[in-house]
Amino acid sequence: MCEAYCTQMRFDLAALAAGVAVWPGVYLLAGGCTKAFDPPRRRDTIVTRVLPHRVPVLAAWWTLAAVEVGIGALVVSEAVTPIPEYAAAALLAIAAFVAAGGLRHAPDAGCGCFGAQSATPVSTLTVARAALLSALALASALVDEGWTHVLVHPGAALVCLALGVALWSATPELREVVWRLGSLRSAYAGTVRGLRIPRALAGRSRSSGWWPNSGQAPSGTVKSDEVV
Repeated sequence: MCEAYCTQMRFDLAALAAGVAVWPGVYLLAGGCTKAFDPPRRRDTIVTRVLPHRVPVLAAWWTLAAVEVGIGALVVSEAVTPIPEYAAAALLAIAAFVAAGGLRHAPDAGCGCFGAQSATPVSTLTVARAALLSALALASALVDEGWTHVLVHPGAALVCLALGVALWSATPELREVVWRLGSLRSAYAGTVRGLRIPRALAGRSRSSGWWPNSGQAPSGTVKSDEVV
């Protein structure tokens, strides 16, 4: 009985180690996509400050964004496992090292993890999060299984989901991006509503055989050139 329990526990731990790879993959995808659409306008993030002045900022920024999207997509799609997981672990370890250096030498700089416009400065939370994601990617790479392996183990899947919620709560930069996207969507919807003809007016206009710029007046009205 004890042997069967220990065997099941080993299977659950292996599934959990495989499943946690989804979070480094998702974070790299999110970071790469937001970087691609939110380039820096000056050297005000940790990423841009560590670059030598002779290196073009935008070229380096978009290269990093492409690398993050590529590795994240490979991790999430489980292609050529475990190579992408090792790459994710290395990239996130470098990110933790750079964030630690920025915390010491440029504490006023933005993280830049999810775009250049994030107002959240680099902090110990930034370093810890990147280090944790690197460790999760490495653990998954050592198991040599895709992250979907966790889905057949309900207990391990719940722990993996709880870990994702904890990571989300420890990522104010990503919540800020989501808030900005929601604000843009609301502003766009308000603009469209302001330009749209009210449905009630449009319905009455169609039913009366009149439409703006058609040269036809609504029924029951008199044109200006008619004699009463």
